[in-house]
Amino acid sequence: MVSVLLTGASGRIGRTLASRLDDLCSEPAEVFLLENKTQLPSLPRFSKARLQVIGAESLDAQHYDVALHLAAIADTSYCQKPENREEVRAVNVGFTEKICGLAEKVLFISTDNVFKGDKDAPDYKESDKTNPCSYYGETKAAAEQIVLRNDGAVIRIQYLLGAPNRIVDKAISEIRGEPGKYYPLWNDTYSRPAHFEDLLAVMRAVAFSWHTGIYHVSCEGEPLSRAQMGEKILLEYKRAGLPTSIDTLAGEPCSIPHFPRRLVLDTEKTQRDLGIKFASVDDALARHVQEYLAQQL
Repeated sequence: MVSVLLTGASGRIGRTLASRLDDLCSEPAEVFLLENKTQLPSLPRFSKARLQVIGAESLDAQHYDVALHLAAIADTSYCQKPENREEVRAVNVGFTEKICGLAEKVLFISTDNVFKGDKDAPDYKESDKTNPCSYYGETKAAAEQIVLRNDGAVIRIQYLLGAPNRIVDKAISEIRGEPGKYYPLWNDTYSRPAHFEDLLAVMRAVAFSWHTGIYHVSCEGEPLSRAQMGEKILLEYKRAGLPTSIDTLAGEPCSIPHFPRRLVLDTEKTQRDLGIKFASVDDALARHVQEYLAQQL
């Protein structure tokens, strides 16, 4: 039985992945879910996965066949503050190095923030040299190199649909006229989301195989601004026949200096090498909103 360590299991992506272990594991596995500060929700019973929830104090108890390494400090504003940088590097870089010493193979979930994303930037390929747009991106780029030196695999993603997503939450709160945490729908920053099902397919193809190197996961189609995302969410909301007094979601310019204005991942090589076809932006967004509304209603 293969032993699998999942770090970051209590994060947004980690919680979704932890609920889909039968879809991830290609063979029976003993899965160790590393909890941090947030308690994991109750999980379904699995036919392929035998679960153990462990804390940091138990991490060194054994060597793992595969580590799915999602744990990181990912709040870019928090990471950017000078007083937090030592902590951020210890977690995002130092902890990655530790995980590489505990597992035969590490599959590392990284970010598009390893690139700068200038206004006229082309789509970034897996082979492009990193030029991080933030301190968070800088630490993730450094962690990538550690994983690659240890014959691991890196998956870079953009913001994710099919899992908890702040842009969708913000837009639907506005559509419903509900107060919510401020999360700006910028109209001058462009990227493409990824969908969780595509991420899961790539993880399944890479984690338990000989595949190493860098892989990009992002939907097909034209890049969207957050404001355009909001408008598409509003359209899906209206298609569902739900009441709203809003005809449009107002966008605004990004007020953060040096924030990526166009940050798009090229996925042609990943799709070709792994034989996986990624969802279109429109299909991924429609599926996300429909599933979100089904859970809420």
